[in-house]
Amino acid sequence: MKGMLFIYGLLAICCIIGLARPHVALIGYYGFAVLIPEWNWRWALPPNPGFQKYLVASCLLGFLFNGLRGNRLRGGPLAACLCFGLYLGLSYVSAASSISPSNSQWFMSFMWKIVLMAAMAVLLLDSPRKISAILWILVLAQGYNAFRINEQYFETGICWAAYTGWAFMDNNIYCMATMPMIGMSLALAFRSQRIWQRAIAGGIFLLQMHQIMLMQSRGCMLGAIILAGVFFLLVPKNAYSWAAILGSIFAATVLAGPSVVKEFSSSFASAEKRDSSADSRFKLWEAGAKITADYPVLGVGPDAGRRIVHKYYPGGLRARDKALHNTLFEVTACSGVPAAVGYFGFFGICWLSVAWFWKREGKILAPPMSAACLAILCGLPGFLVSAMFSSSLLVESPYALAALGCATILVRKAYEDRHQSSSHGFPGTVDHIGKSTQFLPRSAEVEITPEPFRQ
Repeated sequence: MKGMLFIYGLLAICCIIGLARPHVALIGYYGFAVLIPEWNWRWALPPNPGFQKYLVASCLLGFLFNGLRGNRLRGGPLAACLCFGLYLGLSYVSAASSISPSNSQWFMSFMWKIVLMAAMAVLLLDSPRKISAILWILVLAQGYNAFRINEQYFETGICWAAYTGWAFMDNNIYCMATMPMIGMSLALAFRSQRIWQRAIAGGIFLLQMHQIMLMQSRGCMLGAIILAGVFFLLVPKNAYSWAAILGSIFAATVLAGPSVVKEFSSSFASAEKRDSSADSRFKLWEAGAKITADYPVLGVGPDAGRRIVHKYYPGGLRARDKALHNTLFEVTACSGVPAAVGYFGFFGICWLSVAWFWKREGKILAPPMSAACLAILCGLPGFLVSAMFSSSLLVESPYALAALGCATILVRKAYEDRHQSSSHGFPGTVDHIGKSTQFLPRSAEVEITPEPFRQ
């Protein structure tokens, strides 16, 4: 009963406030997508409550009532959104000639909403405070799931979620979906201003990493290693960061028992020693490549590739409905190669734009902008590596992370516009300078400085 009251109360608050401040409904939308309350409180909530449709409606109405105000799309973020729109458009064209219309219609009934809300995130996350809010909401939402999985393991001695899945997803898809939030929690643990914030984010990061080990997802273990490696290369090196890095390595060594090491090592076994699960992955990828070669332009229809995998699987396959377990082939085989260019272009352009920004100004960035950049730069590679071993295009966390990256770039560009206007003596100069202090730490707010994000 308490869980039901909490969830419905939170939904009502987000929807009502969202009519005046649409970013609240947007953040609530992604928070619910990550928390998945209908799973965590399934004994008190209906199986298909439709929470997100109310948040989408509130967000769009609020955006309309507020005069369509938000970031101005341009540059890399505009190109990224156009790429995502290209993928959606080509998927609709592909769905029109799908070999399984029911599968494609079901898939597209969710994908249009995903693309729309990613675009809304790029528009509405137009200040550092809003960027900080969505970072923390997503980390806390996923942290609750990680806590429950760890709790289950320590209470029973068995991680049942590794075998039965979690939040309506199997172990591989769930772990893949958590990769963006692992990047967020790690970034907040290093770049938050207050010690208690770093402690919370660091604790959630440890829960998340232990969760990956418990879930026995080899692809996501590899993705987590890539994520940590990229983060190590990017994070500013000081006494705190070195202590945190060494502490994380020690904790990972302690948490990774012999079974985890054995499971991960089997990913690199020779063909003769490879287990059936790993061997099946390679055969599924081969099937995906063959389907792509036969249907390169529009694929066989969104989510329809699973219907013909058995025909292309080396040696044949009894199952007549089998996912390809690889996001690249899931897109190319189902929607075509041009659609794949649009899909991965969305992530790639976002990552490159943030990487260029980080190279230029990473050393002077203050929280929360530096946390957002670090989360994107390490979280997206971790997700994409994990996505090569599993596939679910309807998982929303990676799109939220990429949209966050685009919004971060646009917030910076908006500051540059305000600063250029004030420096030329345009009306509103004092107001522009006052607003610019939101990019700075508290100690710097009394200064008038031409450099944003300065530490």
